Amino acid sequence: KSQIVAKDIPAPTEAADPIEVDLSGEEVYGKSVRVELLDECLSLAEVEVWVANSDLFEEEQPTFTPQIENVAYLRPATQSSTFQSKYAADAVDGYPSTCSHTLHEPVNWWEVDLGEEFYIQHITVVGRSDNEATAARINMATLMLDGKTVGGFVFVDMDLPFEFPLGGAKARYVKIAKTDNFLTLCEVKVIVDHDYEPADEGYVDPIASEKPNLASSATVSASSSLFGGVAALATDSNTDADFFHGSCYFAGPHQNANWLKLTLESTSEVGRVYVYPRLDFYAQEGMNNSVVRAGDHVCGEIKYTPGARVYEIDCGGSEATDVVTVSKLGWLSVCEVVVHGA
Repeated sequence: KSQIVAKDIPAPTEAADPIEVDLSGEEVYGKSVRVELLDECLSLAEVEVWVANSDLFEEEQPTFTPQIENVAYLRPATQSSTFQSKYAADAVDGYPSTCSHTLHEPVNWWEVDLGEEFYIQHITVVGRSDNEATAARINMATLMLDGKTVGGFVFVDMDLPFEFPLGGAKARYVKIAKTDNFLTLCEVKVIVDHDYEPADEGYVDPIASEKPNLASSATVSASSSLFGGVAALATDSNTDADFFHGSCYFAGPHQNANWLKLTLESTSEVGRVYVYPRLDFYAQEGMNNSVVRAGDHVCGEIKYTPGARVYEIDCGGSEATDVVTVSKLGWLSVCEVVVHGA
């Protein structure tokens, strides 16, 4: 937690006079010093921080660690290529005015190594803001944690940062990728809460559960499909959330509701249905307001949650009469469906 040790500091009598902040009467410990000035330019010729001699202390003083921290700051960063000396490190230097920039290649990416795994609360990405057309190049880029897609970039306004709430997702590597265009990033902040404790360290991904997955042997059909996103991809045991990696079902707008139907091998009592959504730039359009049914019973409706990797729907042991469906008006896209018996 940041500690304010001095505020409303008066200006010096003469412009060349130093400003001294005396903290000798207080116990102040830390490893970083920050000077802020609101609504004005801040220019500092020199900052000196004086500490007491170590022999004045009877024991080692505590090291201060902030509760909320940007763990990407000054961490090692790399990118697929570099345009005009705009290096990967420029996106984690704390200055949104300096930007990383790749060349225009078929696949362009930027990545930061956090040094260790963290439970990430959210990621903020600042793109370029000098020109609307060039700022929009980031549209349809994807955000990945340890190689798994967790978000997509939808460009709206060059003055707005991109926010990705992740709710404690655990990862070490943060990567942003863009195909067939330049990739420019002016600041990437990876925010962690050091007081965060995961609810369940023993959580098992439903796709990896030892419980039988009734969907794995089901016959899958759909109302329609687009761009090669056929129905069978929803039960191929691959939960990759990026449609362009070739493992998600996709249907476009339809006169009636789009649907994905799993015909089970036999009539079963359905306990829970797990639906893995797309997490690229069509995440919300492809999942929000989807309805899950076991037979004629409506198990529940999915409300899009940014960063949610899987939605759990409780069917309460409903007899499926051999059919489980996911349906919605408009776009429908599902990357995997897992069905567990009651």
